[in-house]
Amino acid sequence: MSDEIKDNISDSMTSDEEIIDRSQNEKRHFKKEEKEKEKKAHKKEVDRLWTEVGWHRPLGGTLYNYVLLLVLAIPALLGASLFEAILPYPEALGFATITTSELGVIYMVTDLGMRNAVERYVSQYSEIQPRKAVSYLSFYIWFQMVTGVMLVTGVSIYAIKVLPNTDLSYAIWFFFVYIMIQWPGTAGIFLAALGGFQQFDKQNVLVVIQNVAIQTGLQILCILGGQAIGRANPEIGELMGAVSGFILGSYLDDLITMLIGAYYFGKTLAPYNIALREALLISFNKEMVKEVLIYGGKVMPSGLAYVWVTQMVNRMVRAWLPAYSTQMGLYTVASGLIGALGITFSMTAPLSESYNNDKKELALLYIRSHFRWWGIISIGILMAPLLFLIPPILSYIVVEYQDVQWMIFPLFVGAFILGPSYFGGVVAEACNIPEHSTAMNFIEQGTRFATYLFVLHPATLTTWLGPSAAYWGWLFAEAPAYTLKMLYGWWIIKKKLFPDSKLQIPYYQTFIAPAVTLIVFVPLNQLMIAIFRKIWAVNEIAAYGVVLLYLILILFIFPMYIFMPIYGLTGAWDKRSLEDFRKAALMSGPSKFIVLQMYKLTKWGHRHSPFHGKFIIPYEKGLKEAKELSTIRKMREAETTA
Repeated sequence: MSDEIKDNISDSMTSDEEIIDRSQNEKRHFKKEEKEKEKKAHKKEVDRLWTEVGWHRPLGGTLYNYVLLLVLAIPALLGASLFEAILPYPEALGFATITTSELGVIYMVTDLGMRNAVERYVSQYSEIQPRKAVSYLSFYIWFQMVTGVMLVTGVSIYAIKVLPNTDLSYAIWFFFVYIMIQWPGTAGIFLAALGGFQQFDKQNVLVVIQNVAIQTGLQILCILGGQAIGRANPEIGELMGAVSGFILGSYLDDLITMLIGAYYFGKTLAPYNIALREALLISFNKEMVKEVLIYGGKVMPSGLAYVWVTQMVNRMVRAWLPAYSTQMGLYTVASGLIGALGITFSMTAPLSESYNNDKKELALLYIRSHFRWWGIISIGILMAPLLFLIPPILSYIVVEYQDVQWMIFPLFVGAFILGPSYFGGVVAEACNIPEHSTAMNFIEQGTRFATYLFVLHPATLTTWLGPSAAYWGWLFAEAPAYTLKMLYGWWIIKKKLFPDSKLQIPYYQTFIAPAVTLIVFVPLNQLMIAIFRKIWAVNEIAAYGVVLLYLILILFIFPMYIFMPIYGLTGAWDKRSLEDFRKAALMSGPSKFIVLQMYKLTKWGHRHSPFHGKFIIPYEKGLKEAKELSTIRKMREAETTA
């Protein structure tokens, strides 16, 4: 074959290869463009859903954090272990709790119910008159900064002049450190503002960052610093230095979170052509001030009653309970752990927006949906591990806090009732009957005071049955108060807010269907404890790895592959509630790949349920009113951008 022919053949082959390569490159480019289009379309859809009125917004905001819980739980688990290692004194937490309780009354009096009032009005106007909502926020910021300066000065003088002559003389420096929280006094305002604008994804991310990442890290650093100062100065001591560091860490974490919250809130205001600085300038008027003061005056007494009773309870504990500082520290840990059962969603904003704009059926739909998901999370997902798995494991990991496990069940009784009890107050305040929220809280606090006085006084249980009876009575003492508040609250809500409608709390979807999964989870938890104990006996480091594995199982594997299919099979879903779940899954950001799978698996269960279509939450009227509110919002946006 001649060289010329060979060259021609070679050129032809090269040309064919170039064509193939070009074709493949075009295909890859086309696929990339398609993916980009899909991403943009998805983002556009999610943005639209965040502006569409409905239950999917508060639900999506909560589910947004699902994966973040795991990502941040790993350093939190390590941080908690380190925290207990560097602060092996339960009494240190007790001293901190006592300090916050003593100052709580002062904080509540000077707040005048302003935060509740501002959150209520920001929620009402956030989407239909956003600039007016920001003006309410402006008033709160200025009010808090002015009163904060007065508080810091007044409490500092009190700590110097009065405290040395009381049984809290050891807490002078604790007061100095903790009072700094009152300036600028706006630590949680941007968190509340994000909720008012129903930006629950940003709000919940901020909560997780603060509670899991910033708070733990700062407190560890400040405790170590306080201990070092205490060791170098024997007149202070390591314990007192550690407590001061713990309180200082709490202040710094609030300050940093406020700055992050301001950044997020600035991004929330951008689509409305409103700058963050407008919230920092004086943009409020006399009518707004009067409105806020009247509303705040209605809710303040109930808050004041709570902090006063809490202060009295702490004084009873100090006077009548042996080793009170240690017991208070253990109680703080146990109540924080079991408090997860009292989960609530960010409901003030959607309820205020719906009810105060005369969309009562939509408000009812929110209430029913909230109960369903409270039951799903509190009963179906969290109850078994919180009651049967975590306490025994905790007693192995942190020996100094092992008595916490015996506090769990008594505190569980009150924590379980707290959810619906607390939610009743939220509904009353959001729907503009704050005086009845105050009445609920007076019933609660009056019952709390009477119960604690009865169980702790030396002349009652201690005399009749011995000191251990008073101890157990102390742990059960919250439950009667929450029960009475809940009964009165939901009776008055039905009577005052929805006299012409059926409140129809979905009992089956809230209580019965989630409880079915306990039949599976309880024995499963017992098996997990047995495995952990055997591994702990051989290798403690490996046991920590097992704890991490259990965390993944509890948060993700069990809810996805066990709870959600079973809940679907019970027939607890209906067409609309599943659609809200689907929308929330699309809005769940980094958690989408898990939440969407949970939705698909529970939908599978629903389709195969023998009770399909038996249990339906009424939604038609509420859905119609949600569309009406969304239309109003779009009209306002058009006016703003015009």
